[in-house]
Amino acid sequence: SNPLEDVTNLYIALSYCFSLALASTPLHFAARGGSTECIKELLAWGADRLQRNSQGYDMIRSTLRFN
Repeated sequence: SNPLEDVTNLYIALSYCFSLALASTPLHFAARGGSTECIKELLAWGADRLQRNSQGYDMIRSTLRFN
């Protein structure tokens, strides 16, 4: 098993659980957690880096706000 893939899948699974309430994406959660490897992987899979969450933050603003 690939450790990066395992971590990315975990971020996706956990993020999905919380995203329904917070209207955030897995990319927002990876950014908040400071996981550059997960961010790269999610972007490679087509995540929209400009999508905003319910607070109006895109991935970059989430990163700046929470790190």
